[in-house]
Amino acid sequence: MIKRGILALKNGELNKAEQLLHVALKTAQESSNAQAVTYIFDLLANLAYQKDEYSKAEKLFKDVLQRLLAGGMETNDNAIVEISLKLASVYASMSDYEKAVQGFQFCIATQEAKIEKYGEQNLDEDTLLLWAMSMDWYARFLLNIHKFDLAKKHFIKAYEMSLRVNGFGHEQTAVLLNDIGSVCSLQKEYAEAVQYFEKAIASARESKSVDIGSFYVNLGTVYMQQNLLGEAERCCREGLVLSKKVKNNDAMEEAKICLEEIKKQKASM
Repeated sequence: MIKRGILALKNGELNKAEQLLHVALKTAQESSNAQAVTYIFDLLANLAYQKDEYSKAEKLFKDVLQRLLAGGMETNDNAIVEISLKLASVYASMSDYEKAVQGFQFCIATQEAKIEKYGEQNLDEDTLLLWAMSMDWYARFLLNIHKFDLAKKHFIKAYEMSLRVNGFGHEQTAVLLNDIGSVCSLQKEYAEAVQYFEKAIASARESKSVDIGSFYVNLGTVYMQQNLLGEAERCCREGLVLSKKVKNNDAMEEAKICLEEIKKQKASM
């Protein structure tokens, strides 16, 4: 029943997923399967978050944390940190910035304490990547509240860890390079933005990322902001071609909007 619920979740059938998970929860509670109950609560919390039901997600994530801690799990366990990270993201979505910042900083500090104590080379990839993920999510939060310098600093740290653990030709590395480029663009640091977007494209080529078209459009937009319309058009056309190849509809739409904007700018010259 849990598997069917997860499958419905992956297919975007959120209401069906919720129904199946509630049936699974009833069965787990009746058979006193505490581990299954905790796991289903976590799935339901993620589902509530996807449906923008933030109060429900907050309650469920808190329930999961309490159950794990009551079961003897340490507060610095990766599972606790991961759920705390999701909870911080819920608070960010609820505009409870104080709790969001506390949550993100707890996750970062907890993982950093492990790195300091044991050394990067002695820790498993999950622990290191959870630190990078905490940095990444905190950076996105900072970006949303227009703290660009701080966001950039955290994105760079997340990227450096992804580079060390995942390597250059990894989807997550490409996404982080693109994010740094986006911050540079917002700061009007166009030359630096171009460098990061070009790196993101190179990384995306290696990882065969479906986002490569979006990265080309972002690069094109930076050229357009500098009035380099020939370069901008070349990038956005390439973005459109590559997005069509991988059937990335959102990126295709971005590319079309970019080309339309270039056309308008050319007409007004």
